[in-house]
Amino acid sequence: MELLHLEGLVKRQQGHDAAAEACWQQIVGDSNRGGGHFASLDPGLGGYVTRHNLAVLYRDQRRHADADAQWRAALNERPDYVPAWVGLAELYLELERWSELDSTLERLQELLDARLEVALLRGRKHWKRHEFAFGRKVLEAGIAEFPQALGLRELLSDLMLDSRDWPGAEQHLRAVLSLVPEHRAARQNLEFVLRAQRDGD
Repeated sequence: MELLHLEGLVKRQQGHDAAAEACWQQIVGDSNRGGGHFASLDPGLGGYVTRHNLAVLYRDQRRHADADAQWRAALNERPDYVPAWVGLAELYLELERWSELDSTLERLQELLDARLEVALLRGRKHWKRHEFAFGRKVLEAGIAEFPQALGLRELLSDLMLDSRDWPGAEQHLRAVLSLVPEHRAARQNLEFVLRAQRDGD
């Protein structure tokens, strides 16, 4: 099983998605049939980990129903598996299935090690819906709890740019650069914001 799993990862990295899918489908198929030879150091490889890999592959291929099914199967086996919950939430966010996204985030909120992911996903939801004030509130609360989380600061600076809040964008872009001084996108955006403020745009 470990060799099949690794082969699938290598094929995926090489861009051979069909071959990767075949490897991982063999694992979950044999596991479903009760294959006794799957005594792994990582029991997740026989089920939820491999199903998560399949779901990511299907999502990237825009096979949304297949991705949904694999993540749900993974969670039936391991209800506290955060990557599968995050995968489902990102899928519902992409598809704008808001009620399913909200229920998924509520479940994620119950997992103590997923608060950062919930803040990011809630912020992305509000940004996508142009609910800038709500998004800012969510992201600022997340930053207060996770001050070193680069993703939260990047997302908040993007939200400020989109809402044309130049002082807010400047503040948060400078915060991104304080964490990653070589952050090219943040530096370019900061130059844009400073010009906009200088020109009165």
